Amino acid sequence: MNNKWDEKEIEKTLSKLPPVKDHQSKDDLFQAIENKSKKELPSRYSPRKKRPWIFPSLAAAAAVFLLLLIVPPLFDNGDQQFSSDEAAEQNMMNTALYNDNEENEQNEEEGIPEENPPDEESASNNSFDESEEETGEEAEEHNSSFEENNESDTSLDAEQPASIYVATIYTVENEDSVSEYVVLEESVLNSEVGIEESVKHSLQESDFTSGQYMDNLTDISAENDTVVLNFADESSLESLTSSESQFLNDLFQELLALYGFNQVSFEAEGEPGIIYGQHGEVETIPVSSHNRGYYLIDGEEDFYLISGIAAGEQIEDNESGNPLTFEQTVEKMKTTSEDADWYDSAIPQEVEITSVRIPGDTARVSYILEDEEVSDEKLDAFFEALKLSAAPFTLDTLEIINEETDEKVEFELD
Repeated sequence: MNNKWDEKEIEKTLSKLPPVKDHQSKDDLFQAIENKSKKELPSRYSPRKKRPWIFPSLAAAAAVFLLLLIVPPLFDNGDQQFSSDEAAEQNMMNTALYNDNEENEQNEEEGIPEENPPDEESASNNSFDESEEETGEEAEEHNSSFEENNESDTSLDAEQPASIYVATIYTVENEDSVSEYVVLEESVLNSEVGIEESVKHSLQESDFTSGQYMDNLTDISAENDTVVLNFADESSLESLTSSESQFLNDLFQELLALYGFNQVSFEAEGEPGIIYGQHGEVETIPVSSHNRGYYLIDGEEDFYLISGIAAGEQIEDNESGNPLTFEQTVEKMKTTSEDADWYDSAIPQEVEITSVRIPGDTARVSYILEDEEVSDEKLDAFFEALKLSAAPFTLDTLEIINEETDEKVEFELD
């Protein structure tokens, strides 16, 4: 039997079938099929249509997730670092707690009693103490930083000015004679210098000789209580007149004693000795350190200070013959000799000195003001006179204290 069908046989077979009579139109048939399909439930193998909103929703969710990952680190980086620190600290605390628990369990097994835990008050106190220690450490670091900054600022600044004393000549006209005195006034250098440079500046600024012979100084050195003046050659002072030689003697006495020297030595190109005017060759000149007290000259333009030894004031104790002590010197400075009409006491009339004490290496002078209208210039001259008067003594510091206001003026005497 041939199972293969061709179109002719199929057509022939269909034509033999009885006719189908159906009066429904195509539209009616389509509507009937659609209504039936709605009523029947789909089988589990029937394909479901994919919902069109799933893919856009997934894309939006992915974008939001990316924003959550990227944006917070930009705005909260510090918080994350802080959280990391807190986490690390918490881990350390947990480790310590775990170790304590293990130790307690071990102690319980070995029969060792557990220590009493601190109460809340002691824990709070410990926390407060730790806070105080941290605050103190921060303050020390701040002060240290502040001091380091101050030191660096000082090293960057220009050198600080230095005060020196220079001498000038004060002329006193009497009825039948004219007297000249070497008096002192304070001067200021532009920068801080050592004692050798200070002495050199003082001598050169105080030189009133006709040839300005102190300009021939090439070097100054200090050897204990002796100052060595080195000149360019041995004839540098050969042209001194007798009056100029006396002036230099007084100049050395007034200035060099302030720096603590009791002798001046001369050298020429490093060799001892120099031709000192009419005195011939001279190697040393003594400088007296027995001066006691300073007195005030009220000049036309400025105040000057003259030493007690130059003014002819008392510098020795009448009974013992020894130089006056510092306490006796200050007491003597309150008054002047009867024939002193061209200088006055450096202690203003408005100032009353109440006590003079020397505790250790410090001289302490206390005073009160009887009149508040005393000028600042007179007070400054009073302070300078006390400072210069204390210089010959073996003192480190001079303190001048106003007992009414506790205001203190302090001088280093080294």
